[in-house]
Amino acid sequence: REMSKLPLDPSFARSLIAAKMIGCFDDTLMIVSLLSTESLWQRISRREEEKVEEAEKKKKAFMHTVGDHLSLLNVYDEWLANRGSDRWCRENFVRPRALKQANNIAGQLRETMHTLNMGVCRRAHYDLPKSKEHKETGKVRRH
Repeated sequence: REMSKLPLDPSFARSLIAAKMIGCFDDTLMIVSLLSTESLWQRISRREEEKVEEAEKKKKAFMHTVGDHLSLLNVYDEWLANRGSDRWCRENFVRPRALKQANNIAGQLRETMHTLNMGVCRRAHYDLPKSKEHKETGKVRRH
């Protein structure tokens, strides 16, 4: 019944509900959010062939041995650690718009689950610093 209340593909809704029960909700929420956006990776045109190898190296640096979902989470965590920097995204061939959208989706999903009394705390996602003077690096809370 809870699944039908969530504005998600049923498999994503089921994953969130199961993750809440086994204690990995935050990571699962972010993975579902990242999968709900456009691709994180910038496309390199054939005219910029010299950048293809560099982009592949950058992408491999985020790869997780368990699989693509945790690789996406690695990208997100590094983006947070770099305060949501667009420059970091350009240097790593990542689309900042996709990361910002995933961050917003995570917030909306958590808020929805909280509103529906699904046993989820209200605060959903890391709030990106508003200014460049912010000194701390982003740390995602892991429960």
